[in-house]
Amino acid sequence: MCYFLWEKTHNGRCTINTHKGDEIVSVAERDLLEKGADTFIRYNDAISILGKVQKLKEESFSNLISANDPFGFDVRVEGSYKRVKPKFKHVKFKDR
Repeated sequence: MCYFLWEKTHNGRCTINTHKGDEIVSVAERDLLEKGADTFIRYNDAISILGKVQKLKEESFSNLISANDPFGFDVRVEGSYKRVKPKFKHVKFKDR
């Protein structure tokens, strides 16, 4: 569950509590939106991970996948919504 206690006149950093069950496992004083993020990250431990990823300055993961194309198999004719069957074969994993 995620909820906010909002104070209309507050402008600045907030206290973010991360809970596991009934226990508070992490408390951080931070902005609701991290630099380079467009959504609220509710787990405080994930903020340091975001910072490490951003330091690499790689292309955003959201540019590589989408809900319609989570594994890169939804191939379409360029400039069209028409789908094209991708040129790959499913191969079963071999038991060791």
